[in-house]
Amino acid sequence: MVHLYEKLGNNFIEQLNGIFWFVVTKNDGKEILAARDHCGIKPLYYGLGNNGEMWFSSELKCIVDQDCKQIEEFPAGHFWTPQTGFVKWYNPVWDNDSFVPTDDCSQIKAAITKAVRV
Repeated sequence: MVHLYEKLGNNFIEQLNGIFWFVVTKNDGKEILAARDHCGIKPLYYGLGNNGEMWFSSELKCIVDQDCKQIEEFPAGHFWTPQTGFVKWYNPVWDNDSFVPTDDCSQIKAAITKAVRV
């Protein structure tokens, strides 16, 4: 992952396939990239510290111990940098309000009925 990050920047996330979350730092922590897989299988939380710092953990108790003023679940299919904030990187064609099937649904109904017929 580190080599892909060096070569492609934030765009390397789209090349990954599987269950993951990670935080990568560069230039002594001046550049930070955190990301979570498209389904959010692995838990990842972030907390905003009292001094403006950002905390990441797979367990809530680790962030609570840091006296964070706000704790949230890291959204699935997103990445975060201090410059961009949260950006949705997973954008499948079907996850779009304009994607509405306009064809006759009778074939879909027949296929589903056939699949569950006893």
